[in-house]
Amino acid sequence: MTEPMIKGALIRDFVRWYTERYGKERLRRMAEMSPPDLRHLVEPDAHDMPALLASSWYPARLVHAILDALVEQHSEVDLERLTRDASRHVVRQSTSGVYRFLLEKVVSPELYAASVPRLWGQLHTTGKRHVELVGPGEAKSIVSAWSGHHPVLCTIVIATMAAIFELMGCRDIRWERTECVSRGGRQCVTRLTWRT
Repeated sequence: MTEPMIKGALIRDFVRWYTERYGKERLRRMAEMSPPDLRHLVEPDAHDMPALLASSWYPARLVHAILDALVEQHSEVDLERLTRDASRHVVRQSTSGVYRFLLEKVVSPELYAASVPRLWGQLHTTGKRHVELVGPGEAKSIVSAWSGHHPVLCTIVIATMAAIFELMGCRDIRWERTECVSRGGRQCVTRLTWRT
């Protein structure tokens, strides 16, 4: 079986945001917890940032080690708030100019749902994700066969979806995880609701 890989674009800006907010000592802790053969990618550089590149693929075990360091240093409540804040920041940072305009004026929940399987494949080498629009103001995100799963990464996926919906003009966005492989489920299913 091939090792699950995750695109650097998914984690690099998250780690940079985290380092700016919580300091390089936390980044050093992430590096300490990383697999020895990959540790150099997370150790602070001359600018106190990791060497992760957005365009490179990284073993899921590296991303998992980074996320395990977060779990070690934050309570469950703090971790959920942190993932929401970081995801919102990363989405806003990565969508500027024409991309921001398109998200705010053109992209709809329907177009997003249609794009999710392709977008997933650009960030993960394992798993399949699709979004079903259940009714007005309600969607269901389903991720299956995801051997690169990590509970915090699962939350980041949904927090990112919520941040994108927010840019699309959706309000009062809420989500509820109804099934997750980290809790013994066969797949990860999250219900997202919003108002327009």
